[in-house]
Amino acid sequence: MLKNNFGTHSPGILIAPADLALGKRWKTAFQTKKPDGVLETSFWEYHAKAYETITVPQGIFKALYVVGSGQARWPNGVTYLEAKSWFDPVSLRRLRHESTFRNYGKIVHFQIIDLVSFKQGAG
Repeated sequence: MLKNNFGTHSPGILIAPADLALGKRWKTAFQTKKPDGVLETSFWEYHAKAYETITVPQGIFKALYVVGSGQARWPNGVTYLEAKSWFDPVSLRRLRHESTFRNYGKIVHFQIIDLVSFKQGAG
């Protein structure tokens, strides 16, 4: 991911490695230039912990459950990051994503994203 509502990321965010499998651990780091111009540096650690059955609007899936935690450092402090994601183990399509960010012990961001529909493109 190179850009989202948080800003422009360099390098792009590694959401899931191509060799994602049960027990896999990985780290990623990137800088984000936020829409207000502030530069933030993020560090994440992820772990593929288990297989879970999950229901989203697209359907019911046996998914690989991944947890992540990290920090985003910016000029005025640190934001603590937590995420949970469920991936289709064959396509690596993210089926559900939950994220919580905290500054000074207060939740400043909470989000749940569910896969509603997906259609395979041509070729």
